[in-house]
Amino acid sequence: MRTLLMYEPRGHAAMSGAILQPATRPDADYGVLFIEVSGLLPMCGHGTIGVATVLVETGMVPVTEPVTTVRLDTPAGLVSVDVRVEDGAARSVTLTNVPAFSVGLDLKAEVPGFGTVTYDLAYGGNFYAFVELDALGLPFDRAHKQETDHRGARDHGRDQRGRRPARPPRGPGRRGRQARLPRRPRLRRHPLPARHGHPPGWFDRSPCGTGTSARMAQLHARGQLALDTDFVNESFIGTRVHRATGRRDHRRGPARRRPDRHRTGLDHRHRPVPPRPHRPLPRRIPAVSAEHRDVPGPDGIRVTDYHTAGEPFRIVADGLPPAPGDTVAERCATAIGSGGSGTAPRSGPLDALRRFLVQEPRGHAGMYGGFVVPPDDDGAHLGVLFWHKDGFSTACGHGTIALAAWAVDSGLVPAGDGDRDVPVRVDVPSGRVTATVHRSGGRTTGVTFRNVPARVTARKVPVATGLGIVEVDLAHAGACYASVSARELGLAVDKASLPELTRVGREIRTALAGHPATWHPDGPLLSGVYGVILHEDLPDTPEGPRQRNVTVFADGQIDRSPCGSGTSARLALLVDEGRLEEGRVLTHESVAGTVFTGRAVPGGDPADGLVTEVTGTAHRTGTAYFTLDPDDTLGAGFLL
Repeated sequence: MRTLLMYEPRGHAAMSGAILQPATRPDADYGVLFIEVSGLLPMCGHGTIGVATVLVETGMVPVTEPVTTVRLDTPAGLVSVDVRVEDGAARSVTLTNVPAFSVGLDLKAEVPGFGTVTYDLAYGGNFYAFVELDALGLPFDRAHKQETDHRGARDHGRDQRGRRPARPPRGPGRRGRQARLPRRPRLRRHPLPARHGHPPGWFDRSPCGTGTSARMAQLHARGQLALDTDFVNESFIGTRVHRATGRRDHRRGPARRRPDRHRTGLDHRHRPVPPRPHRPLPRRIPAVSAEHRDVPGPDGIRVTDYHTAGEPFRIVADGLPPAPGDTVAERCATAIGSGGSGTAPRSGPLDALRRFLVQEPRGHAGMYGGFVVPPDDDGAHLGVLFWHKDGFSTACGHGTIALAAWAVDSGLVPAGDGDRDVPVRVDVPSGRVTATVHRSGGRTTGVTFRNVPARVTARKVPVATGLGIVEVDLAHAGACYASVSARELGLAVDKASLPELTRVGREIRTALAGHPATWHPDGPLLSGVYGVILHEDLPDTPEGPRQRNVTVFADGQIDRSPCGSGTSARLALLVDEGRLEEGRVLTHESVAGTVFTGRAVPGGDPADGLVTEVTGTAHRTGTAYFTLDPDDTLGAGFLL
């Protein structure tokens, strides 16, 4: 269940959650297991706040106003939560954490690339390592987030291997096998604001509840935080949701000192910051402007999520703002706005809804989706506006596959009786695309789409990158794609190389801005490099060539699938090279190991371009109903 919920395409690398269980102790209302991508946690502060809110607002515990107390049985011990309730809604949450203590100060670890690193270790329901980023030579900004991610993971690994694990206290808050759960030190920064590196190297978006407890124990051990003193913590994205107070845990007795350890038992109460004058959101959080604050509307927005070969596709069919225009292309231009671009749209209702759905905490940096709009005419079943984390796109093969599957699965396009192929015609900003939904046993088993014609526009264009000069091929297939051999850059197409592949993909896209071969005769909407395909050859199959690729599209987003319209572009290039004869099939793999197959359709006028067909599978992953709380200062959300 954990992997189903946490892993893509339903979750993402920074996802966390909770599984409710029957309590094992009579003084608790519920038991809770905290989950994340890498495993289970003994305790989770922000998760506790979320669980208590859900229990109160869904009536799973008896609710009394103004304060309802919820007691949770966690692997770290009993946690008491006071929820302030008004009109049945949770307005603020105060949790009393398990006792926290300092394990050691000025400890040493050898971290590759940094040498000897000094850190403090403390417990607050989980173990945390506190490291001065300034001492590592890393500034505290978003540009260095990935580097700090990696260092946090390395420091975590060294502490786990290089010293005997510290043990949390036993007693009322620790019983039996619970003490054997994994304990993972995490990076924090002092002075605040702080950010938390979680294994295997991702960041807590909140100020981190258990990390705040551990931080207070560490500061108290250093004599920098007195008991009964308020402590305000701030997250990396600028949210400031906790005020905490530490007091002596009398069950543990006086503090004990040893030469290499300092333990002080503290109970920590995390309370929301009281109302204060409005202050602007940090620059990295895109606030919702006043004229678009009603997006998605008082009734929220319902979405259906699919994935195609691993790449998510979020479908919105109802509750959309108006999308003026007589064609899908005109509606796409409206969504982008006058003076905007596909990766930098102007503010408007459609873009506000896009940001609301694609950004954290509702989406993530790898999210993709589409707004279902009317088609150009009665010759198509539906139209769609494709969107991603940076804006809008004119073509999306994996989205077309998912949308066609959804249209038949939902009954928008009748499937009819028996096992048969169902045609679904979709108007996209680059033209009309025809999909064939394959059915067997009453289920959708695959989708083949015939793309708009693909054209090779340039060969061997020299581009300077940080890894040297490479030759790039350009082809249009609903959008413009630049293709380059990854091995010419000294790179392999694998998950370990993704950071470098992403960096060089962005370099190539930037270098080709304004190149004449990226211009489309139908105008600026279809012009400019949309994606960079970094590919490598694999052994041929009996049916034809086989390649693996990573497509870096928009402003550095990675396609989890083999890229549908990008596969059309690769087909055009392979045919132009004489490597894909009539009747042969390209087996196109993604870095995630998923597969599309593609072929060139015989016949047609070469002057119009090459007609291609791409086949893949799409699966429904869930439905969701998203709302925007008017008091939520994050507004549309954020991206990291």
